[in-house]
Parts: sequence; structure tokens; C-alpha cells
Amino acid sequence: MAQIIQELIKGFDDIKDLKILMKEVRNIGIGGVHVYYLPLEKLYYFVMRFGAGSMKEIDEEFLSDFLASQTASLSDASKKNHRIALLGFFGYIDKQNEEDNGNSYRYGIELKNWGGLGGKGGTKLPSFLNMDEVKRFITAIDKYPYKKNNIGARNRLIIKTILYTGIRVSEAININIKDFTKDNDAYTIQVRGKGNKPRVVMIKEKIILNDLSIWLDERLCENNLLFCNQKGKKLTQAYIGRLVEQILLSVGIIRSCRYKYF
Repeated sequence: MAQIIQELIKGFDDIKDLKILMKEVRNIGIGGVHVYYLPLEKLYYFVMRFGAGSMKEIDEEFLSDFLASQTASLSDASKKNHRIALLGFFGYIDKQNEEDNGNSYRYGIELKNWGGLGGKGGTKLPSFLNMDEVKRFITAIDKYPYKKNNIGARNRLIIKTILYTGIRVSEAININIKDFTKDNDAYTIQVRGKGNKPRVVMIKEKIILNDLSIWLDERLCENNLLFCNQKGKKLTQAYIGRLVEQILLSVGIIRSCRYKYF
């Protein structure tokens, strides 16, 4: 045990080495450490996929997204363990990250408003669509009726852009027309995420070609925005959330959609 503590104090250059040590800890009967470690390992890979340039890009919204995507199929007890692990980890950092000049960056993570747990009866809340519902939703995007053809094209375009690239709603509504460019049989999109960090995503031309053509012919947006309302103003995240709920309801899928998880 003393050797394990020494290795932990020394630290690791590769999370794979830390994982091996955690298995050793579990084998000697300290299962609680493993329960605490697993959520943090998931968070590590989640952050790597996101491409964060700094730990400072992690905030309440980011961690809520993480919990929603990583714990949707778990029991409420497991969800609580993930939340407790995150609170403990960032609480520890808040107390230990003072720099030489006396300054420190405080995360202040509380996760009080995370809605991933069930009600008093312990029933799981359906955070994500199952495969059948996903197929129905994708089909419904093209079939949902709109009063105006240009509005329908715009709404289909922004939903498909979010769905097929994985960008946030907040990133989609802020796309600049100059950052949406043709690249062979696809479009590249430069978006700005957490910490105003730019990144590039791609979407196949065939997925959006018709809707893009219709929308660009009608589009009259301020500030070179790609998406806007009929007054030329930026769309809101709440509008996209309501739109998704309406499309889901049109095919009999009931969800209380939080737009940032879409």
C-alpha cells in the first residue's frame, strides 16, 4: 500500500499507467477508490475528444453535457457516484491550485441543477433517444411541415448541421457565412467553442445541399450570420430547443428537451 501511495504522489505521464495501478488497488480490496476513479477516467477521454486547450474551459455546462452523455443508461445510484466524483475532484482542485503569486483559478462546480436523475420513485429519465426513435427523428426532420419554404429549409439546415457535426446549439447559431465553405463533396465549418477556441467540423454536401441552396437564396442576416430569424437577428437556443421538441412530438416522441444537450 505504501508503494501505491508513493506512485500516486509521484504522478503519471500516461493515464494507462494510472489505470493499471487502480486495478491493483481494487485487487487488494479498496473498491471505493475504483468507484471514484472510473468517472474521472471517462471525463479525461471526454475532454480529449472535445479538444479542450485548457482545464479552464471546463465549467458547469461542460460537466452537465459529460454526465448526460456518459450516464444516460446507468442507474440513479451510478449517476450519483459520477456526480460525487466530479464534485470531489474539482473541489480538491479549488483548494490546491494556488500559484506562486498567490492567485488561483476556482471552478466552483456544484451541479445542483443537473437534471439527469429520476424522481422520488427512482425511475430513470430518458435522456437520450433509442435507435428506433433516432431513425424516426431523422426522417421527421425532412417531413415536418412549415408554413414557409425558406423557414423550413433554414430549420432543417441548422438541425442537420448540429446533428451530423456534433457542434453545440450555441456554436451553430453563431456560425458566420464566411466560415461555412465548400471542400470537394463536403462543407467545412469553423466554429468557436469554450474559451473562444476555434475548431473545424465537416458535413457531407449531399445531406444539406437542397436546404442550403434554398436558404442561401432567401437569407437576409445581420452581421454575416449564416442563420437568422425573419428580422435578420440571430436565432436563440430556446427556439432551437422548441423546434426539436415539436419535430419529436410530430412522430409521437415525448421529451422535455434541454437545447444544450441536443
